[in-house]
This record gives sequence, C-alpha cells and structure tokens, in this order.
Amino acid sequence: MDDHSINSQLEYASFLVRLWRVSDPDSQAAEWQSEVKHIQSGQMWTFDKVTNLMEFLNKKVAGLQAARLALDDLDDHRDGEESE
Repeated sequence: MDDHSINSQLEYASFLVRLWRVSDPDSQAAEWQSEVKHIQSGQMWTFDKVTNLMEFLNKKVAGLQAARLALDDLDDHRDGEESE
C-alpha cells in the first residue's frame, strides 16, 4: 500500500448508521438499537444502546487521529534523515 493510499484512509472514514426502536411488550419502555457499517471495509457492528454506539464511534475517531499523528511523526523522521 502506498503512502497516498494510507493518507487517504486516515483522512476519510465513512459510516452508515441505522437506528430503530425495539419495544418491550411487557413494559412501556422502548430501547434504541443500532447498526454501523464501515463503508470502506464493509465491516458491520450492532449495538443495543445508543451510548455504546457513540462510544464505539468515539474510539474509531480516536484511533484514526492516533494513526494520523503516528504517520506524521514517521514522515517528520524520514524528512530529518533526508536532510542529514
């Protein structure tokens, strides 16, 4: 995989999020269920609470940010070696 492809993957992520309510016939409560699909990879995840969905998305974004910083550090290191 070339540097441009890696950069593209770290700069853009697309998710399809579906939400629906599931009612409990024995009570007045209804819970939101969700499904997330990562468009680039096709991976899918399901969640039984919206808070779990939001936590998942936050972790995915944090992971992209960390990978982007690591790649920037690597680029800086390479640039330093070339100038020596």
